Amino acid sequence: AIRQSSIHHSSDTACWYYIPEVNQLCDRNGNRRYSSYDEYREEFYAEHAEPERDPCIYTDEELANIAADYYESIHGSRPVRAYVKAVDSTTVKISLLDMINGYEAFRENYFVDQNTLHGTDHDGNEVQLR
Repeated sequence: AIRQSSIHHSSDTACWYYIPEVNQLCDRNGNRRYSSYDEYREEFYAEHAEPERDPCIYTDEELANIAADYYESIHGSRPVRAYVKAVDSTTVKISLLDMINGYEAFRENYFVDQNTLHGTDHDGNEVQLR
């Protein structure tokens, strides 16, 4: 959460600027860990980047449709959105969502091997999407 002290308002430019929390740029003793916010940002993105995936026989669009088909075969309704994200080099997370009253609503997550389509749902139950 951003605390009030983390926001600086410049009346000259009428813009809000985000100032990173001290613990992001400094260690516990207040010593700077990074020479600049750009240096911190580069390391942050490197640590949180999506892992590279091995070659896959399916496109992300195909994976999303296969997961939606599987969900529909079990629950009788088809989610309107699906997102595919790499978990590691061979596993993908396929998130299925619906629109309810104008908001995206979570339906299911499948964690499956991107080639065999075998894995688990968000409750840990085994699934074979195809």
